[in-house]
Amino acid sequence: MCFVSGLFPLRSLLITRPIYIYGITCSSSSSLLASLASSEEEKKKKMMMIMMGLALLQVAMDVMVAGISFMLVLGIFAFVATILCSAAFLQAIS
Repeated sequence: MCFVSGLFPLRSLLITRPIYIYGITCSSSSSLLASLASSEEEKKKKMMMIMMGLALLQVAMDVMVAGISFMLVLGIFAFVATILCSAAFLQAIS
């Protein structure tokens, strides 16, 4: 039997058959409140896994943006270095 109290203001409910609430089974061996508590813990665990996945996704995006920025800066540096080296070469041969 599952004994559920606090769900109704002035009385308690004694359940003799298994009941199903949001996919949670309350049978003779478990209480409804314990089942609800375990499902809340599972929801928290799932939410933590999602948050960890989002954090890893954010790190991956940060690394990609940093890599693109680094390539852009190296390209600008190479362009400026080429112009300066060309100017130095032309000055040296004249």
